[in-house]
Amino acid sequence: IFAMGGKDTGHQDAFFKILKGLLDAKAPVHGIGIHAHFDDMLPPPVQVWEILDRFGALKLPIKVTDFDVDVWDEQAIADYTRDFMTAVFAHPCTAGIGMSDFWENHHRAANAAHWSADWSLRPAGRVWYDLVYKTWWTDVRAQTSGRGVAKVRGFTGDYVIELGSGEKMKTVPFKLTKAGKWMTVTLP
Repeated sequence: IFAMGGKDTGHQDAFFKILKGLLDAKAPVHGIGIHAHFDDMLPPPVQVWEILDRFGALKLPIKVTDFDVDVWDEQAIADYTRDFMTAVFAHPCTAGIGMSDFWENHHRAANAAHWSADWSLRPAGRVWYDLVYKTWWTDVRAQTSGRGVAKVRGFTGDYVIELGSGEKMKTVPFKLTKAGKWMTVTLP
């Protein structure tokens, strides 16, 4: 769908038509997966956004899969990784982005791997790590008010909330959606 710099509209049209036909036939389609293998024809982030808009009109969550960039300039791979992941992360219709391979010795295109054969982190791997674990990772500690209320903002996703007071402790799984969510937890 993103192939040929995002300009393969024939492929995009065919995929959209198949999805629309399935939805019109009331098929149990719960999401859209879009591969993201890139070569030297990198679609600019604005084009990525427009493609996501188009498929987002189907009102299904979109997951970008198999993300990799196979060009010979490590800094270009890092820069595009940053730009592409930021566009996908920010788009309201996306539900995730994933990579199937990340290590040079086990990758369809060794140059696109984020870790070299000796497990050293390449620039694109550093970008990925920093975005996921530093920029977008929510790790918050909060103390309740006198009324027992704590407000926390976070990115959408799955969380584990740990609550405690003195000897009382409780761990609760929590899913934060784009709409936001309130949660009431009572300690034992």
